[in-house]
Amino acid sequence: GVSNQLCAVDPPVLQVPDYAEPGKGELNYDLNNKAFTINTPLSASYTLRIRYPNGNVKVVQGDYTPNNAGLILPELVLPMEFFAAGDYSATVFGTNPEGDGQVSEPCIFTIVDENAANLEWPAEGFVPADAANILVAGGADNYMVNFSWPVLSAAQSYNIVVINSAGAVVARANDLIRNTWQAKLPAPKDFNSYAWWVEAVAANQRAVSFTWGFNLIKKTLAPLLNAVTADDTGVILNFAAYGENLALVSYEVQYFSVDPVNIKNSKWYNFMIPGDVPLDAVNPPADHPTRGRLDLELPVNSKAGDFILLRAFYNGKQQGNFVLYSVQ
Repeated sequence: GVSNQLCAVDPPVLQVPDYAEPGKGELNYDLNNKAFTINTPLSASYTLRIRYPNGNVKVVQGDYTPNNAGLILPELVLPMEFFAAGDYSATVFGTNPEGDGQVSEPCIFTIVDENAANLEWPAEGFVPADAANILVAGGADNYMVNFSWPVLSAAQSYNIVVINSAGAVVARANDLIRNTWQAKLPAPKDFNSYAWWVEAVAANQRAVSFTWGFNLIKKTLAPLLNAVTADDTGVILNFAAYGENLALVSYEVQYFSVDPVNIKNSKWYNFMIPGDVPLDAVNPPADHPTRGRLDLELPVNSKAGDFILLRAFYNGKQQGNFVLYSVQ
């Protein structure tokens, strides 16, 4: 017969794999393909440590991705390109729940610069770059500006100079080994403009970089302008995404229309009452417009090469002094 009595059944034993510490890492760098080959047995993740020719160290950490079968294969090819010439050294080790594995033997390789004997500056890689606007919070007495520039493999050191709009040197440093530097500059009352350049120094060569400009601007409720462009008898103000109420922004304007044929025929147009020059948003995003139009109703069309002085107001309250812009 069949008994209705339940029988006790032992549950199956779970097959949980035992972990062991990761094996010793293996690391190679392919100069042609510009990629590392990483192998850290029995690992779930890896830590790659790279020492650059200037002594800086970069640490890259990553997890291995399971394949379609759900297995983790603790090896990968990691593309990474290096631009500064010199000798590099890198190591790698793996990690799993039991701990860290043994560090690999150093992988040493050399990046050769065909122009290593020459001091030649590239056009990019300078920070702050030309026309950069840096906002400074109200109430600050000074502001720390971070500078960086491209590495020249032939340079033994760098000199840097910062000048203000009057041409006076406000900060400088010599014999810098690294391509970064900081300078504490006085906070602006409204707006301060600066220029800077770097000189690369080798045993028998010196090369001066381009001159770059940046502005320190006191943070206000008015939009931060990046550029002013001509638009019929008015102008378009291009600014960083603006989160305040644009309808409360107005400007006091002085516009200089340049006659390129005879400069004596150039003329100033003044709009001294802020309420006379409202700012209308141009195709704005929902809450952060990036352009606004000033309808100046000039008797002539605005054009690239003209100049405009702007003093911003927010809800009728002045937000700094006049700032001069070249119309584009």
